[in-house]
Parts: sequence; C-alpha cells; structure tokens
Amino acid sequence: MNRFFLASNPPPETAAGLSPGEQLMAVAMFLAIIIVSLLAGLLIGQSAPPTNGNTAQRPQSARSRQQRPQNGGNTTSRTLLRTLLAARRRNQNRKRHSRKPGLVTQFTHIYKTPRGHKYRFRYKEIRTNHWRIYILKHPSYGPGNHSGITTHRLWDGQVRKHYICWTGQIKCLEDAMYVSRRWAHGTDNYLRNGRFT
Repeated sequence: MNRFFLASNPPPETAAGLSPGEQLMAVAMFLAIIIVSLLAGLLIGQSAPPTNGNTAQRPQSARSRQQRPQNGGNTTSRTLLRTLLAARRRNQNRKRHSRKPGLVTQFTHIYKTPRGHKYRFRYKEIRTNHWRIYILKHPSYGPGNHSGITTHRLWDGQVRKHYICWTGQIKCLEDAMYVSRRWAHGTDNYLRNGRFT
C-alpha cells in the first residue's frame, strides 16, 4: 500500500515536468487570460447568454450581418486586440496631456539675426500649454530710457530675468521659437531706428 502511494504521487518537482513555481506561473497566466478576455467582452459590449432559460435573441440589423465574416472566421481576437490598443492609446494621451509643467519643459536657444546680433533665449513651460520666453542675452540698448513697454519686455521677479511681452498665449515650443525670432527682429529694428516693428 505504501509503495502504491509513493508511485501515484511523484515528488512535486517532477509532476508534469514543472516545478511548483512554474506550475503556479502557468495557473496565473491561465487566469490572467480568462480575466482579460472577460474584461474585453465587457468593453466591447458583449454580454453573457441569458441565464433565465430565455434563449430568444434580438433580430440583427443588416449592418451587423454584413460585419460578420463570410468565411466563418473568428474576429473576437482581432476585436480584442483593437480594443486593447485603443485603450492603450487613450491612456498614453492622458499621460501626455496630464504631465506636470516644469518637468523637462525648458529649452535654451541662441539666435543670430541677419544683422549679426546674437540673442539667447530660454523657453520654459510655466503652465500646461503656456510657454514663457526668458531673455538671457541681447545687444545693449545704449544710453537713454528703454522701458519694458517700448522694448516689449516684462520682468519676472522670481527668476530675476526679463521675458518677452506677447499678447496671446504661447501654446507650444515651436510657437515660442517663432515669437522669439519676431522679437529679435523687432529689437534689431528698434536699435537701428528707434521703432519696434
């Protein structure tokens, strides 16, 4: 009797050629597949068959009959894949648009105008989709009163730097670079003839 018991119950590491950890992993993978398929069914809108014994089905529209594959193939896996990919894209878009400003959202750039003046700007996102252009270097204005109004500059007391005064909201880095180029050309004109154009 004791021999039969030992022969019918081999040690755990040799059962089906898998160790206990591998067996546990296989069971976990099987359960994960079942859970994903159930969730995908809920996302797609498929419901379980009625449990009250009522097997009557709703009539299908002509469009839903046309979407059914003609060759008898199974599109559930394709639909599941499309649904999961769409959910992943939505999640990535949420992450992309919900990032906090100030994280890797600044950039320094040197711009040289056709007249040979060099300007250095720091582009920084201060709020989501709201960029500010700090002026790090520009040509000297020379003697006289060169107020922030005439030179289109404002002062940021926290950073202790001037930034470009622009009426609209600057929504992206490309727009900020365009605004800084326009400001540099306007400053060149101001230095030449006293008018910011």
